[in-house]
Amino acid sequence: MSCTTLLQKISSKQALKDAWDSLNKFNKDSKGLSGETIEIFSKNLYDKLDSISTLLIKGKYKFSPNRAVAIRKSNKDEYRPLQIPEISDRIVIKAIAIELEEHFNDTLEKSKGFSFAYQKKIGIKDAIFKIKDYYSDRYRFALKADIKNFFSEVNKSELLNKDIFPKLSDTSINTLIESALSMELGGLDLLSPK
Repeated sequence: MSCTTLLQKISSKQALKDAWDSLNKFNKDSKGLSGETIEIFSKNLYDKLDSISTLLIKGKYKFSPNRAVAIRKSNKDEYRPLQIPEISDRIVIKAIAIELEEHFNDTLEKSKGFSFAYQKKIGIKDAIFKIKDYYSDRYRFALKADIKNFFSEVNKSELLNKDIFPKLSDTSINTLIESALSMELGGLDLLSPK
């Protein structure tokens, strides 16, 4: 009986296709630094997925720098910073995320009803329904908690080494996860809200 590593799982053409299918493709013009849009990528989808799969399996996949974008907030002189990866990088990151969701399903279940972000099949609508339920139960106060600049402030190494990597079934994607979390930034675009 052969053992499948996490890298083999996320590198499979089916896992990459599932990742592609799960990506938000609403903005067909979304692009990374190379200028390759979702629409352009989709024209050679299966060839591109084959190429990504081969590079991953051989341990030669490298993340490209992200496109840095600052979007002006409505009616303010403030900007919201975004990092936009290449389409291929988004697929790899999504394949990793799908696999990690399976590994951390028990942990995610514990936050059910309290957290509505960064989890599949739940979002703003679910949060609104939960608020409505609490209001019906005569609760009249809501507290919102957020960690300012969490992704740039969190100690990624400690988080990975204490809470993530020890719970994975093998170490085959550890370096890939670290690389995904430390992608460099390229040129900066300033955009106004639509």
